[in-house]
Amino acid sequence: MATSYGNLINGQWVDSYDVNRNINPSDLDDLIGEYSRADAAQTRQAIAAAAAAFPAWARGNIQERADLLDRIGDAILRRKTELGTLLSREEGKTRPEGVASFHSPPISFSCSKQSNGMPRSLKVLATARPEAPAPITQ
Repeated sequence: MATSYGNLINGQWVDSYDVNRNINPSDLDDLIGEYSRADAAQTRQAIAAAAAAFPAWARGNIQERADLLDRIGDAILRRKTELGTLLSREEGKTRPEGVASFHSPPISFSCSKQSNGMPRSLKVLATARPEAPAPITQ
């Protein structure tokens, strides 16, 4: 029996009535898991929860946000072998390719501690400001 995974909506794991089956493309008998497919109502709930949480995040201290991204990036890199192995199973990559995926810029940027005296993640955060949210339609 495959492991089933819900969607994290507003801090709660939520199942749905439909799932996406994730099958290893290198071994079609290997069902990795079943992942809940959010319906329109759950999608709206997730968007509303994210929109409600964003103002507090945006008002937060930029250095604290940068430090959090650094800790997340560091945790991902500490687990790169484990995560790369899982990724290779999910995508049909070789294990070295899966592990190497965790050295890509979105992961490694936050782990580059210094760039002209400023943590790189702080420089990225200082310039990344989202525009008004795009309208969601059905």
